[in-house]
Amino acid sequence: MSLCSMLLCSVRRLCLVFPKPLPMANISLIKGRAIMTRGVHHSRILNHELTCRLARSNDFDDILTLSQGIYNGHDYVPVRFHTWMKMENSAVMLSYANKKPAGLLVCSILDQGKSFISRAARVLPEFRGQGVHKMQGKVMDEFVRKHSQTLGGND
Repeated sequence: MSLCSMLLCSVRRLCLVFPKPLPMANISLIKGRAIMTRGVHHSRILNHELTCRLARSNDFDDILTLSQGIYNGHDYVPVRFHTWMKMENSAVMLSYANKKPAGLLVCSILDQGKSFISRAARVLPEFRGQGVHKMQGKVMDEFVRKHSQTLGGND
């Protein structure tokens, strides 16, 4: 097994972006497992109602909010956001706490949807250490598993 194959196996926390058009995904976290539903994913993180959903092109202002203070104002996420949104093998997920942006997870889908790898992640400082990123990873994993037949990937 090559080093690259071993790395991909250990990184099965896949991150993805889906081919357009894909229906909006709704996911629930039940007993620590993200469950895909027809709505938006809701969970409680400490005292906050947390919602995860796939990003839309008009979410750019939320991307800017999540990028404030990263790399001394030189964060690459706002520059790449619209490119990721157009890519068939990537997924961008946003998390909101009480309707305020809390986190971002960007993934690329590989192996015809059998795996994904994280490209970028952001969590606002006030929500760090509360499980936001972990929940986003579970939601993304469930999304990839549910839609693996419709997701494409470039090896």
